[in-house]
Amino acid sequence: MASPSPTTPSPSACAGLRRALLHEGRSGFPIEPSPFQALVRRHGGSPRELLLHCQALQAEGAVAGLRPRWRPGLASAAVRLLAHGPGPLAQPPAGLRALPGAMAWAVVEGPPAGPAAGWQPPLGWVDLAAIDAAAAQQQAEAVQCLAPALAWAAWSSAPAGTDAAATGCRCGRGEGPCQARALAAACERGLPMLAHPYRAVGRGLGISEREVVQALRRWRTSGQLAGVGFAEPVPDGPVLEWHAAYTSAALEPALRDAIAGHASVGRLVTAPVSAGAAPAGLAALAQLVAPGSATPTRLAEQLAQAGLGRGLLGVMQVRCTRLRQEPMLFAPVEPAAAGA
Repeated sequence: MASPSPTTPSPSACAGLRRALLHEGRSGFPIEPSPFQALVRRHGGSPRELLLHCQALQAEGAVAGLRPRWRPGLASAAVRLLAHGPGPLAQPPAGLRALPGAMAWAVVEGPPAGPAAGWQPPLGWVDLAAIDAAAAQQQAEAVQCLAPALAWAAWSSAPAGTDAAATGCRCGRGEGPCQARALAAACERGLPMLAHPYRAVGRGLGISEREVVQALRRWRTSGQLAGVGFAEPVPDGPVLEWHAAYTSAALEPALRDAIAGHASVGRLVTAPVSAGAAPAGLAALAQLVAPGSATPTRLAEQLAQAGLGRGLLGVMQVRCTRLRQEPMLFAPVEPAAAGA
């Protein structure tokens, strides 16, 4: 039997190369006219070999394409839209996934467990993220158009007392992505896994490869762009979560800080203080970090034992479907989604 050619990489070498490519992470892809030549300098092989490995990773679902990664915090507006009305609901409203800032769809399962017997939780909610408050509002209105039979209540995750001006775009002045939205949106949709991805994006916009590369480098230098890299795939199917529901007592700074800082709480989202939530009404939702064997009843007891029982309505079991890993901050809302 003929021995393998010396130029043919072994399976272990191929596996090592693919691990190295994945290790480039979410922001290590070269921003150069010939990015695979730069990857050759890092990892060896040939440009074609590296390109084929990257294409295979995408085809297998190990990565979800090649996209920009904006700096953390560039999305300055986050909204949770709580749904009330006839139910139950199982699927996201048709068209929700098309909204560029739609991050997750959650469905509340069964009655909550806890001290407030008979309390009626929302049917579920939609989490949105956007570049600024105006974009978040536009998408929130689009969600209401997609499911007009439901009553929607909008909560902002901005801390109480945040200046309204702080929810504006954080790109800064100058030549940031807000000043080149078409280019930023085209990159968010995904750079093609080709030998010259930046050239392909520029061709679609009528600009040169050099202009695309210079813009991305400028955004990276200014800190608006963390880099370009392989996007993480979105998990298949819903994930089980637990959320503790609180009355307006949780809006008081001392209790709010205690809940948000507790080890069992992964995220706290509150209703706007200006909404004047009634004492018996839902005003805060705390996502709990708990094992898969947890039960709402046991979690409610643990919160009470930890001194976090004041204002607790109950603990809900929730099925959360992730719609995307990161929001598309610069893509326009399609007229169909906006109900136009």
